[in-house]
Amino acid sequence: MLKLSDTMNQLTSWLKAKPKTALGIGLGVLLIALVILLPALRQSKPSQQGLLPPPSYNPIYQFSRPGQNQLQAPPPSDQTSIAVYQHSASSLDLQNFFNPMAQSLNFIEPPQEMVFNSVPHLVWKKGTSTLSLNLQTGQFYIKVSASEFSDSTPVIEPDALTIAKTWLADHRLMDQDTPHQTSYYQSHEGQLEPVADPALADTYQFSFFPTLNRLPLFSTNLDNAPIAISVTSAGNIFIVDYQLPALLYSTYLTNPGELKTTTYPLKTADQVSQDIQAGLPTVTLLKTGPRAYPTTATKVTSADYQHLNLGYQAQANQGMLLPVFQLTGTAQLETGNTAEITAYLPATP
Repeated sequence: MLKLSDTMNQLTSWLKAKPKTALGIGLGVLLIALVILLPALRQSKPSQQGLLPPPSYNPIYQFSRPGQNQLQAPPPSDQTSIAVYQHSASSLDLQNFFNPMAQSLNFIEPPQEMVFNSVPHLVWKKGTSTLSLNLQTGQFYIKVSASEFSDSTPVIEPDALTIAKTWLADHRLMDQDTPHQTSYYQSHEGQLEPVADPALADTYQFSFFPTLNRLPLFSTNLDNAPIAISVTSAGNIFIVDYQLPALLYSTYLTNPGELKTTTYPLKTADQVSQDIQAGLPTVTLLKTGPRAYPTTATKVTSADYQHLNLGYQAQANQGMLLPVFQLTGTAQLETGNTAEITAYLPATP
């Protein structure tokens, strides 16, 4: 019987006699190993393609003394990376997406190119009714004139909610299961005023809170929802305020494979704490009571954040929906008052 030691000695002698053959075999084994291991190595760490731009939240309030802030709730330790979604759309792509919506609202004339605050828009008009599309962010706003309302039988709140959900779903703008809140308004001298009693309402406002990658989308406008739609008690859609990039989010709902997805690492708990101590969170909201907001000149002396939530900024930035941490808690103001505070911090280094 041939012993293992004899086999090894013969193999060694053969390799010494043919060094070129030995080198070729070694390179072949190395190449095979790389082919097998390379996919695993790629999956073992987040794929990065440069630094992300900072979220485009506008700071409404400022800190007077950074370093007086603290976080009571550390970031979740079970998630170390997050996907970033990106979608490029031309002005023509956006117009083609919105044309059926405009036609359903009886906007017959083609849209006009207009500029508001240096930002290009497409605007469809019919009388005083408008559909305004932000070409930079993909957000849009609709206001329908009362003269366009159809006479119909009054609807109760559940039916008005169905009208709102159906309209959004028909235009591929929202999942039907998206959670919502309802506010009640009454017309008074041409203005809508909030009422506490639903029986007095002649307009229902449904605020919807969609998700992306099972994470919340945070609105940029005070404490408004990313999607809000108002329906009159006669069943007419009155106002639509859509703060998401419409075509990007519609693509996510209907054909997510068309979106470019890149994975980035999340900030560590130490990095988040350091940013908070340095006063880096962008404060977008202070509330001293129901519908009571301090003036923008009000300075924050210290913030005590009790809650930290990971999600995405609702407004697109360079065609991307960026991950952010939402910080909420209480703040001490220079005026001596205490306020509820909402601030945002980029979730990636």
